[in-house]
Amino acid sequence: MDRIDYIFYNMRKSRLKTIQAMPTLHQGQYDDLKFENKTTRIWLSRMTVDDGMEYNNQVTEEALQLQKTKGNRVVVNKPMSWQTVRQYEAK
Repeated sequence: MDRIDYIFYNMRKSRLKTIQAMPTLHQGQYDDLKFENKTTRIWLSRMTVDDGMEYNNQVTEEALQLQKTKGNRVVVNKPMSWQTVRQYEAK
């Protein structure tokens, strides 16, 4: 397991204070990007249930979905889109 995957593995079990302490890599309209590698993104919402979110301190995990296309000789994986894998409340 390389360092990035180790950080991600531990982050999935992290408490709210740990995720909030991580640097924000990108600030979206409603969420802060806290982790990103080639296939995974982790976002922490700045919104609450009162704003219409499902959870307070909502964490969203996204995975890069690959599309397999057949070329002349081999099957090539091409990036397709980021898909939400799971959402939960960080406590």
